[in-house]
Amino acid sequence: MIKLEIIEVDEYANYILKDNDGNTYDVNINFINMDKPKVGSIIYIQKSIIDENVSLNYGLIGENTIKNENELMMISYCNDKKYLERYYG
Repeated sequence: MIKLEIIEVDEYANYILKDNDGNTYDVNINFINMDKPKVGSIIYIQKSIIDENVSLNYGLIGENTIKNENELMMISYCNDKKYLERYYG
């Protein structure tokens, strides 16, 4: 997983993320049934998912068993951590 900081977000769920090397990524992420993360939040996500260049959909992990750990995301903000799973279609 790579560590990315949210440095900008717009009303259309487009996030500008920055890694530790100063690289930036423009990613569309829809957060389902939860508040959108704020600027300054840290996201841990697989680099391969960012490289897919598609709109991503994530929500809080449900009671079901996780089928693919590579599809997880963790968000950290002010000592609060949330674990999310990728939703499809």
